[in-house]
Amino acid sequence: MSPGRSSRPTEDRAVVECPLRGFRDVALFCVFDGHAGAGAADRAAALFPSLVAKRLGGRTPRADARANNNGAFEALRGAFLDADAAIARDVDGCAAAAVLVWRCPATGLAFAQAANVGDCRVALGRVGVDVAGRRADTARFLTEAHVVETNARERERLERDHGIAVAPGTVRVGGMRTT
Repeated sequence: MSPGRSSRPTEDRAVVECPLRGFRDVALFCVFDGHAGAGAADRAAALFPSLVAKRLGGRTPRADARANNNGAFEALRGAFLDADAAIARDVDGCAAAAVLVWRCPATGLAFAQAANVGDCRVALGRVGVDVAGRRADTARFLTEAHVVETNARERERLERDHGIAVAPGTVRVGGMRTT
């Protein structure tokens, strides 16, 4: 255990399926961060790969770099909704981050689609220190945390898409802590 770290057990679960079940050219990478215990993270980690595979419907996403228009975006979005519906009544929630990576069989080019729910984010690059001990972050965040306390766009999205008005500084929505 690192100095200054809590002795509490982690509520995080990681899932890597490479290749994703039933797909030779598709891989899935996920992290699930449990809230108030690891129950939801455990359930989501167990369910999510099969939900993504089912949502893909046997088809590798198209070789189209435009988000929302290649099959991967809707597969991840639908799998998040399916997982939530399957576990919402049984256990406390979890935040999640996922990346679906696929290779176009015709060209060999690789594509990726990132998605998240809650206060998890997906980054591409490296976060850490260099050999001299200086910060050496080259990461670029691909997703945005859904934290209403500090994210005006998330507050606007909740109001626009769900009719939920959230004041700046709010830390709970519907009884769920958002940070």
